[in-house]
Formats: sequence, structure tokens, C-alpha cells
Amino acid sequence: TVPANTDVAFDSGNATSYGTESQVEVPDVPRIAGQSGTLSFWLQPQWDEGNRDDATLVQLGDSRLQVIKNVNFLRFEFTDDNGVTGGIGAPIADWKAGESHQITTTWNGSQFSLYFDGQLVSQTVHDGRVTLARDTKLFIGSDFPESRPVASGTIGGLELHNQQWSLNQVANQYQSAVGGKNTPGASPGGASQR
Repeated sequence: TVPANTDVAFDSGNATSYGTESQVEVPDVPRIAGQSGTLSFWLQPQWDEGNRDDATLVQLGDSRLQVIKNVNFLRFEFTDDNGVTGGIGAPIADWKAGESHQITTTWNGSQFSLYFDGQLVSQTVHDGRVTLARDTKLFIGSDFPESRPVASGTIGGLELHNQQWSLNQVANQYQSAVGGKNTPGASPGGASQR
């Protein structure tokens, strides 16, 4: 549902959750078109410590922007308008099963940032721009062959905005969620208190 007169392009709500093992398509997210945005969601891992399986968590525009679990890292990857790829990431080896974490990514065409639990963990500047088309699709979860293991987890509270959030906006969103013990898509008490 998209509220009127806001920068929200998609909001899954607090009650909706998605598994990482299969993919769900949100076919038309026209309000995210352009060169800047913010993607925020909660991830509750179900994998054991040391798990090296991969998972696609969220994809925009046929992998133009995507958040993935790659072995023991969480990565925010992008493909610019010229087909040049880039990405940033941070280790998640210490994340435990059942412990929810908020993941937020922001971009403005040339700057890409990744946040865990309201804290900036990685950032880069890239010369090429990423412009999302008006018919951009949003995919949640993995679309791997049956023979490939997928890191199991639950995604909830997914929000997609058509503006890049500041560091303070990201931190405030996280604090308001954990201050009220409201971690979307997660079981009560599953919030990470880092």
C-alpha cells in the first residue's frame, strides 16, 4: 500500500513477512523511478553460526540494485547505467538465528551506503549513475535452483522510498522501532540490541 503525498514507493507493513528461500515479485513500483532512494527492512536469520550459504534478500530492477547474503557478508550491489558493477558489504558472521537486524541501503546516483541496526557500516562513491526505470520491479527473496542451498531467514517491515535518507533519518527509524520493541516480521523480543 502506498500512502498519498509521501516519498514511500512501497511499504509491506509490519504484519507481512517473506522467506528468503523463494522469491516474491512486486510488479510495478513506479514511484521509485530515478537516481535516489532508500530501502529498509528487517532480517531475522534462521541459519546457524558459520553458515556459508548465500541468499538474495531484495532486488530492484533486474538486479540493478540488490541486497544479498554472500557467505559471511551482507552486500549491497549495483549495476550502473553503463553496465559497470560495484558493491559494498560488511561481515555478518556474528549474527545469530532468531536475532532480528534492520538493514538499510541508501543511494543518490553516485553515493551508496549500507547500514545495520541504524549504524553506517559501509559506503562508497561510484562515478556511474544508477537510474531506475518507471517500470522497475521489486523482488523479495531468492530465486536459486533447487539444488543450491539458500540461507534461510525472514524479511519483514520492508520500506522503499524515492529519496535518499540521511544518517540521522536511518538512526531515528531504527531507534523508534527498537524503542517500542516493534521489529516487523520478527518474533517478540527478537530485536538486536547492538
